[in-house]
Amino acid sequence: MKKFLSAFFFFLYLSFAAFSQSSLDATYIADKYFNGIVKILLFDSLAEKKQPNSGYIGRGSGFVVTDDGLIFTNRHVVEYCVYGYMDYLYIDPATYEEIHSVSIYSEDKINEPTTKKVYRTGYTTPIVQIYFGKGEDDYKLYYAKVIAMDVGSFDGAILKIISELNGNPVTEKFHPIPIGNSDSTKQGEDLCIYGFPAQFDAGFNLMLKDMSTLTFGKHSGFDFVFNKEYGYIKTDASINSGNSGGPVFNRFNKVIGIATATGNKTNIGLIGGINGMHAIAKSDETLLRALEKAGLNSASAKAEVGSAIITGAQRPLIAQKKMKRIISGKKQERKFQNGTFYMKPLATSFFIDDKFTLDSAGKLPVANPNEPVRLVSSAASGFELGYQFPLWRISSHAKLSLDYAFLGAYFYATDWTRVQLNDSIPKEKISSPAHRIIGNFYTKLGPAFSVLLFKRIIFEAHLQAAPTIISPFNHVIISYQAGSTENDWNLSNAFGFSMNSGGSMRYRFLSVGVEYFFIRMPNLEIQNLRNGTFVSASAGKMTLSTLMLSLGFNFSKE
Repeated sequence: MKKFLSAFFFFLYLSFAAFSQSSLDATYIADKYFNGIVKILLFDSLAEKKQPNSGYIGRGSGFVVTDDGLIFTNRHVVEYCVYGYMDYLYIDPATYEEIHSVSIYSEDKINEPTTKKVYRTGYTTPIVQIYFGKGEDDYKLYYAKVIAMDVGSFDGAILKIISELNGNPVTEKFHPIPIGNSDSTKQGEDLCIYGFPAQFDAGFNLMLKDMSTLTFGKHSGFDFVFNKEYGYIKTDASINSGNSGGPVFNRFNKVIGIATATGNKTNIGLIGGINGMHAIAKSDETLLRALEKAGLNSASAKAEVGSAIITGAQRPLIAQKKMKRIISGKKQERKFQNGTFYMKPLATSFFIDDKFTLDSAGKLPVANPNEPVRLVSSAASGFELGYQFPLWRISSHAKLSLDYAFLGAYFYATDWTRVQLNDSIPKEKISSPAHRIIGNFYTKLGPAFSVLLFKRIIFEAHLQAAPTIISPFNHVIISYQAGSTENDWNLSNAFGFSMNSGGSMRYRFLSVGVEYFFIRMPNLEIQNLRNGTFVSASAGKMTLSTLMLSLGFNFSKE
């Protein structure tokens, strides 16, 4: 008898131990709770009106926790409903590829230099799909709203079903899922994840066709790196795209967590413990009482202190006009950061200070041979073709470039009739060739510093130097009649050195600026002809100072 009782109690002990270790019943979960697991579809009705089949934005999973339609899900599933979303194009800074993306709305993201274009911004409404049978079309659709959301440490949100899709009020009772205690879970425990993984990438109608899926795994351990306050339950069960927000069942067939994410490196799934939803429910006393009645337990005090709860009120988006200005300004920044071709017509209405100084053998009929001969401007014009190579991108609004004018020329006329020579040669005896046109041809190189102002206007300062060739088109610089003798002085071609500095303001393709030129010709030759016969040559030097206006046309590449 004693042996019989010992064997009997040992058998009972083994039976209770086996039952306590694992009684996860997937068939029971699927049959009993299929009508409490929901698919959450994010829909923008305004986008759909503007462009058919564009209203579907994203999806996730969730589960009913009260019979009047309260739903638990992840925060990241329904953020578009509160913060808004943006459909945009950006440039990958590593590969420079253009990538199309839909993500949570952020004014900072719109202002980022990598954001190239924003196609659309808006809010989504959560449409909840609930099955009442096991058939493909055995479901109903409801409108819901976000009533509370944790923006702190816990990735959780609470929704409330508000009406049928046709706007009629909800009359039926829903089927809540039993809530367990996530603090009681143990490493090694069997887990079941229930949700609606997205098998396809398509529009709203095809997304309705996805059926529910069960995946299984172990409670693999805990993780407190991604979330120091609450931590995550790790699992080897698959959490696929679309599973986010779905329930995680334990060995007692109760929900102890919310499927949240999958690691990039290990594919280990992360589950938010369901007790973390208690802190979200505390935002409303009535809500908290209803969820505690449904079985929701409080998390640790440390965890609940770390939460920041908001209601589901929509956060404002910036106006479309302002957003277009921001994007347009960033396009200008991208152009600004690259090199630019330019063409600059030049003209002056200021002055040309042209001085000749000859050596002791000079034969120019000037009043004082020891003083430089000053000529007076009558006109000047020219052009430059060049390219600015960016050297140092100091910031997104400032750069240092190498300014190379590979072809430049300007032409100016000076008037000797306004210069007193000497008493024997009055001005009226100087003939018309006194007006001379000189062509100055050059290529030049130097630094340029540019600053982008007000997103569109560019201020630039540059300093350049180069060798210069002066070629007189009218070689006769002075011609006068003395008795029967005609006296001409011819200026020959000359080489020298030029330098210029300037500043300009550019708006888009057009720039306006001021250029200061300084040219020095150290070896100049002037030939004296008398009645067409060579008499003598005088060596000397010439300096030329010119202040000119520039009108630039810049052709930037993006």
